Amino acid sequence: MEKRAYLAEMRAIIDAEMHDSDSAPAVAARIVTKLRATDPDLLAGWLDLGAAGWLCEAIGHIDRSARSRARAVAGRSAFAEGAAVGDVTGFLTIRYVIDDEQTRKPLAHLGRDELLYVAKSYDAAAKTSQMEAAFFRALAKQVGTGTVADHFTEQQITDMRRSIVSR
Repeated sequence: MEKRAYLAEMRAIIDAEMHDSDSAPAVAARIVTKLRATDPDLLAGWLDLGAAGWLCEAIGHIDRSARSRARAVAGRSAFAEGAAVGDVTGFLTIRYVIDDEQTRKPLAHLGRDELLYVAKSYDAAAKTSQMEAAFFRALAKQVGTGTVADHFTEQQITDMRRSIVSR
């Protein structure tokens, strides 16, 4: 039996189902419903191929959520009370990615070089966010009324992004 090109087939279905204003959850639900009825093998094969990657993303999401929650509740008395009974994750148990291999360790076990790696990662993310914010501010300033497509071509947008990135 011939092996299916699950990734290519699924990409074609995703491309066909996406529309300008659809939300990702709406597109996903529509595709899953359609494939469960018409091609469950494609759905299962594609999910199996991506399982490790999606689990990795889920683990990262859990780690980010724990860090965010700890920051949000750190100053509240509920955090202190919860921590006293082991109810709330404390800062020392929160995991961080500490190298290019995506190794994760709790804050309590990080050494100097690992802490600097984490700091460097946050610096890179901040720079990326600042560049994106500058890009959208520049667009908003130029657009005024109407939409981006009313004022810019694809090439003009590409040139604008390049000018912001090169700063």
